[in-house]
Amino acid sequence: IDFTTGKNLLLDEDLDITTESIKTFADGIISGEIKYVPKSEPIPEKNDGPVTILVGNNYEEIVNDDTKDVLVEFYAPWCGHCKSLAPKYDELAEKLKDEDEIAIVKMDATAND
Repeated sequence: IDFTTGKNLLLDEDLDITTESIKTFADGIISGEIKYVPKSEPIPEKNDGPVTILVGNNYEEIVNDDTKDVLVEFYAPWCGHCKSLAPKYDELAEKLKDEDEIAIVKMDATAND
């Protein structure tokens, strides 16, 4: 974990775990050479529906947009509570779709950081 950002940094899983590889990894974190790469589904090619699809690779751009108030649903596709919320969340997004300063977004938290 990068304690300045709270984000996980991953050791290359193809490397053998040795004292030297761990030292190289730790040195890379300290020097800033190893950067955070979020787990992410592909950014949707079309993302103009009432509910914006959020993935790891567009998280910063959408959630930290200073021109909008952003409501994010972090869901799991298998979750019963999430499934029961979905129609209500879609209805809210539909009602607010013309409000340029509000973004209603959702992220599959099982597939994205």
